[in-house]
Amino acid sequence: MMNTNPPAVQQPEPDGEPDPRVERSERALRQALHDLLFEGAFDEVTVQQIVARAGVSRGTFYARYRNKDDALLASLDGMLASLERGLAQESPPRLIAAEELLRHVGSAGRVRDALAPGGRLEQVFDYMGDVLADQIQRRLAVFVAPADAAAGSAAGTATGPASPTMPPALAARMLSGAFMEMLRWWADRPDRPDAQAMDAEFHRMARRMLRAGRG
Repeated sequence: MMNTNPPAVQQPEPDGEPDPRVERSERALRQALHDLLFEGAFDEVTVQQIVARAGVSRGTFYARYRNKDDALLASLDGMLASLERGLAQESPPRLIAAEELLRHVGSAGRVRDALAPGGRLEQVFDYMGDVLADQIQRRLAVFVAPADAAAGSAAGTATGPASPTMPPALAARMLSGAFMEMLRWWADRPDRPDAQAMDAEFHRMARRMLRAGRG
């Protein structure tokens, strides 16, 4: 069974600055695993193959990851964190980088095939849903605020709407679950709708749900 615990975290350098050698090793390991998934099923990939392809030692691998599952989830974490950082300056704000995630998953058909045996792809999707729920919960306030301000201005009131009756953690999990179902549906379609349009539809749905959850 796949380990879906959060991946091991490399300890920061004493001065707080990342070690370029560590970053190079991590990039090489992630790229090696990615390349190997284009050549065969994930279950058939070994740590020895990963380190040989990356040109690093097994000790270097195990200093960062517990096993190959851990390396896979760490790579996913890095990609999702990078997409979240890219949302910071967007206006209007989004909860998640839905369009980018759809395009990424849509272009990675061979990787999905490599992860499918034994239900591993579904385990990865479940983990992605958990990470996205955390992202959504962090971004709920900035996502809802512009709509609240516009609604208050149109009503001629100085106060915003009532506090949400739905707990933020529950709202975040519901929205993450809705996106993941959309992603699964979209990825399996030969005639996929436009990813940008799907992103817009997801965020329209999110706004409707969040407004309905306010008392």
